[in-house]
Amino acid sequence: MGDPALPWDWEAVRVYCYREALRMARSPSDAEDITQEALVRAWRSRSSCRSPERPWAWVREITRNEANRMFSRRSMTHELPTEAVAEHASDWGEEESIVVRLDVERALGSLSPGDRLLVRLRYQGDLTNPAVAQIVGQSEVNVKVRLHRLRAKLKESLC
Repeated sequence: MGDPALPWDWEAVRVYCYREALRMARSPSDAEDITQEALVRAWRSRSSCRSPERPWAWVREITRNEANRMFSRRSMTHELPTEAVAEHASDWGEEESIVVRLDVERALGSLSPGDRLLVRLRYQGDLTNPAVAQIVGQSEVNVKVRLHRLRAKLKESLC
């Protein structure tokens, strides 16, 4: 894409983005949203692709960044629900359940955006540690250590 006139098979790029987004997203709907945003960004910055004859790594990076943006926006706006806690609290009264949800949201809110993203990808997104590591661009070992420390921090905060 060094040459904006260079023809690209945008349908192949879309399929590639979608496949990559499905690895990171929790639902096909989220994957579609990620794909759409990634394609818009790729189109707008196509002239910055250093290897237009092999754009796949560049497109993959854009797609991963869009997934991170989406999860980050959701974590900042608390768009991701805390159903996991609510499911386990079904025996409790409504007031107790609300208090637990608020406590969990407060504890998650005390984390940095990057830490919140890790926790939400791993536990609410139900992604494996290798998948989380790939999304955030860190080693699997680093992700495991960070998640271990974050679980301890959240446990302390909630107890």
